[in-house]
Amino acid sequence: MAVGHAESEITFIPTGVWYWHFLRRHDQAAGQPAIDDLYLPGVIRAKLWPGEDASSSSTLTIIATAEELSTQMLSTGQLHLSYKRCVERQRSLSQPRRYFGEGGEAAQPLPVLPFPTNSPLEDEEFLRLLFQAGDRFVIRRDAPGSAINRAPTFYEGKPTPLLVSGYFKGGENTRDALIALPGLLLVTGQHDEATRILRGLARHFRQGLLPDRLPMSGEVLEERDYGSVDTTLWYFYALDAYLQVTRDYELLDDLYPRLADSISWYREGTYHSIAVDPEDGLLRTQQEGKALTWMNAMSKGVPVTPRSGKAVEVNALWYLALSLMHEWSHILYSREQINFIPTYYKEQSGRCKQSFNMRFWHDAGGHLYDVVDGPNGDDTSLRPNLLLALSLRYPVLNEEHYRPVLDAVTQQLVTPYGLRTLAPNEMGYCGHLKENAEEQQEGLHQGSVWPWLIGPYVEALLRVEDITPFLNGKQTSETLRHQESVWRKGIQLLDAFRTQLEEGVLGMVGGVFDGDAPHNAGYAVASALSVGEILRVYNLLARISIRHLVSAISI
Repeated sequence: MAVGHAESEITFIPTGVWYWHFLRRHDQAAGQPAIDDLYLPGVIRAKLWPGEDASSSSTLTIIATAEELSTQMLSTGQLHLSYKRCVERQRSLSQPRRYFGEGGEAAQPLPVLPFPTNSPLEDEEFLRLLFQAGDRFVIRRDAPGSAINRAPTFYEGKPTPLLVSGYFKGGENTRDALIALPGLLLVTGQHDEATRILRGLARHFRQGLLPDRLPMSGEVLEERDYGSVDTTLWYFYALDAYLQVTRDYELLDDLYPRLADSISWYREGTYHSIAVDPEDGLLRTQQEGKALTWMNAMSKGVPVTPRSGKAVEVNALWYLALSLMHEWSHILYSREQINFIPTYYKEQSGRCKQSFNMRFWHDAGGHLYDVVDGPNGDDTSLRPNLLLALSLRYPVLNEEHYRPVLDAVTQQLVTPYGLRTLAPNEMGYCGHLKENAEEQQEGLHQGSVWPWLIGPYVEALLRVEDITPFLNGKQTSETLRHQESVWRKGIQLLDAFRTQLEEGVLGMVGGVFDGDAPHNAGYAVASALSVGEILRVYNLLARISIRHLVSAISI
């Protein structure tokens, strides 16, 4: 349907043209099905007048939908208002100049970071494109079970947003959405969308777990849809990031019973033999034939990287969740929302941390085990998962191990486009993704580079080098020089992505790159994980630059 000015002479010309064997070359390069047949139902022709404003004869609204529109009352005023809001939104994304401080207020301008090398993409343009890229993954739709046939969300009501994981498949992945949420929604000031996503997800807890994906309208989730040990723990991470920005403790009060119930299920045991080991307080999985962590690629129905046992990042997230519940219990108690402060969270987090440092430190390798108590014993493979042990707000790793872990990762896993999923000297390392889709799955987490991992790495770097966003204490000139050096190193880690935004799918960053140079892009041409974490790191470094300037002035 097309709606425009009465004198626009809008005409729909049917064509019925098929474009046979259309080639999607990026899918071809990624080893995925790349041939498709495209249909052109027709062409819309209309007369427009240049130089007019949006309320007169210069606009044409085209509605493409599977909904029945014959019974809808189309209001020209509503269409013009929707158009105006869309234009204003795009303009606001083109000018991301405000830093949203703690409490959600616009505190001061968000600086444009100075990059060390020349690029056709200017520093300011890079920031603008990042904001626009992030917005592409935010989709609005009706909530499951709502009367979506009554009226398109276009006209009324408040749609429930979701974060799609990538294009062109456009599927949503709960874990990806939770990891990307701080960058995609909080950095860009879309706090209301973040609130509704967190509330919406909370409706789908089952036996303490969140599903791998959200249901379509009318669909009922089944046990097999709850196939992850860490997705729910990422919910605690995302909620914490949200609360750090908004201080929306009313939402925390609403969610707290579900969070407490989730911790109880993890403690006692839930789907897929996910449970805390009563012997040491660490979280484990023992489900044969399942890949329950983020490294969940399957080949011929078998997990490529099963990681059964006690995975390092799972227990880092488990410690974070326990520590946050202890913190949040104090907050709600002080607000008289709960009557007592549970002692369990502090006790269990202390036990988890003690056991973690006893069990996971691999002294001979100078880093952490990737998995302990697995079917074949302890896994000494050097993978980026260990970064979460020191990058999260509550790090589970003892401080004396920070430096060797960071050094090992820096020497063997860091590339210009993110971190390798396996060190090149490890058995099974795959430096290039194959063209065959099945073989591609075998290499996804066996050395391929994932850009989203740059987020945990930069946070670990800043923690090890004692650069925090808050720069507490009196600063000397020598301290500031050191801080600036580390800060510029963080900026340099984002530099390669300026080029990426001008290659492949324009204005996007891919999800996976080859482990070996020149690190060709493959598999996922646009990734919410990548864009979200790059935005989050950019914001983190920008916040440091603001406080760095304040400290320098005070000396």
